[in-house]
Amino acid sequence: MFVGECAEGMLACTEAELRADASAWMRSIVAEDLPKLYEAMTAVVAGQPADVTFRIRRQEDLRWVRARLAVSPQVDESACVIALFGDVSRLKGSEAAIRTSEERFRLLASSAPIGIFMSDARGHVVYVNPRLEEI
Repeated sequence: MFVGECAEGMLACTEAELRADASAWMRSIVAEDLPKLYEAMTAVVAGQPADVTFRIRRQEDLRWVRARLAVSPQVDESACVIALFGDVSRLKGSEAAIRTSEERFRLLASSAPIGIFMSDARGHVVYVNPRLEEI
C-alpha cells in the first residue's frame, strides 16, 4: 500500500493507522455521506470506476474530499483498488458562495420596483423581473 504525504491531514488518520487498517479513514466520514461512499465502493467491487465526494470530520473542521476509485488488475490475476483522494473544500466553499450570491440577486431583482432584464452575449433575453413584465 502506498500512502501519500497529505493523506494524514486530509483523511483524519495517520499513515500508520492506514497501514494497520485500510478502512481507518472511513471512521471520520460524516454519517449522511456513508451511503454514497458505499455505493461507489460497490461499483468498484463490480469492476466499475467510481467518483464520489463526501465530508470528513476532523478535530477542528469538516473537509470535503473527492475520491476516485478504480480496480487495477495485477499480473497474477489478483486485483488492487486504486484510490485517489483530493481536498475539494475550497471548491465547495466557492460553490456555496455563488449559490448565496445568486439567491441574493434573485431576491433583489424579483422585488425591485424597477424593470430589470438580462441578456446573453447574442442579445437574447435570459431574464426579466416581474416589474418589467408589468411595464
